[in-house]
Amino acid sequence: MYKAVVFFDLDGTLLDSTKHVQASTLNALTSLRDNHVLPVISTGRNLLMISDIMRVTGVKTVICSNGSYIQYHHKVLNTITIPNAILQKLSLMTIKHQDAISFQTQHQVVLNQSTPLTVANYEHFNVDPPIQANFYQNHPINFVNLFTDKLDRYYINQFKGELHIVRNSPYCLDVMKSGVSKQLGVQILLKKLHLENVPTYAFGDGMNDINMFNEVDYSVAMGNALAPCKANGSFITDTNNRNGIAKGLKHYALI
Repeated sequence: MYKAVVFFDLDGTLLDSTKHVQASTLNALTSLRDNHVLPVISTGRNLLMISDIMRVTGVKTVICSNGSYIQYHHKVLNTITIPNAILQKLSLMTIKHQDAISFQTQHQVVLNQSTPLTVANYEHFNVDPPIQANFYQNHPINFVNLFTDKLDRYYINQFKGELHIVRNSPYCLDVMKSGVSKQLGVQILLKKLHLENVPTYAFGDGMNDINMFNEVDYSVAMGNALAPCKANGSFITDTNNRNGIAKGLKHYALI
């Protein structure tokens, strides 16, 4: 029986600025498990892009694609896909405006076209996605990254009621089926594992972490977090480069 559950965002949170997990964080995760606390990765990435991190950290419970896919010890608890008709509309719209999207299953990332923003983004992850504009027609798409630097409001308005769209980075927007978020992922995971009554904690740094903060008992914003994220945190820890995870867990006596 778990005594608590802790949800960790990845980029800017569990990972430092070099995309590595600090030694203090690895030790903290081991201590959490020893204390019967369940660590959960909660990220916009898919399984493909976190497999190495899961191996290094030993974390086996994940909320991927901002709540679209949930897995506990290799068992799929829930998966949500975006309808093909909506994906077709979005893809054609991005091509028209010289933007791009990446279609994501849990094991593949495929672009509808390449742009300077896609190149800049995937250099950070050392990934070079193939281009296949019709990929969505024969694959279950959980999640999309929309690469634009100026048309946020346009896309949000065009797909109101169909898609949940939120800024992820200077390069792209996160796109999920309407109603899907990290918050929903937390709700589903806790219900499926019958953990609704245990204390819950979340660590994050970005806009897509705010709704997750609203679902847990205690929210920890990283010292490097965006201002709106900090404003919604119940505690602000140190940065992701200065042992922020370990310090935040110690603040709440979880380790």
